[in-house]
Amino acid sequence: MADPAAKVPFRRDGRGVLVLDLPRPLPDPDVTVVVLEIEGTAEVDLAARPGPDGRIVLVAAEASIHGASPQYESGGGKDNIGFWGDPKDYVSWDVEFPAAGEYEVEMAYSCAAGCEGSRFEVSAGGSPLVGTSKSTGAWNAFTKERLGVLRIDAAGRRTVSVKPLAEPKWKVIGLRSVTLVPAEK
Repeated sequence: MADPAAKVPFRRDGRGVLVLDLPRPLPDPDVTVVVLEIEGTAEVDLAARPGPDGRIVLVAAEASIHGASPQYESGGGKDNIGFWGDPKDYVSWDVEFPAAGEYEVEMAYSCAAGCEGSRFEVSAGGSPLVGTSKSTGAWNAFTKERLGVLRIDAAGRRTVSVKPLAEPKWKVIGLRSVTLVPAEK
């Protein structure tokens, strides 16, 4: 808004995302404001899509939380879904898969000593992958664990979810992310 008449060039990237090509240097290096005017009603699609390398990274801050106990936490080394005390609660993301295929699933989470052993599943509408939490030593110490391969049968939108399995007793994890990596053939 330093120059309200200025036009900002834009383009769509390979995923169809609108990218603004801001001038360098920015008019104000600390707070540059861009006003985007559109005609009609904005259509916002929050579905996750693959990056240039084909990976789909589902982060805690963008998860839909289902239930009352899970909460997004940040600061103090945390950037995760925590306080996940009720095994009926779960989290999910809408994902736009460009094609059928197989994806290696990697989950980043934390689990304090004494809280390990809880089972959870990751699914995208088909057969779920099941994991068991391991201690990472503290709620702000994260590990990455490969869970296996999810098969996506056709291109299109799917809901990827992480759900606790109540047996044995659900104890919590701090879920940072789920990454889907195209499986090599």
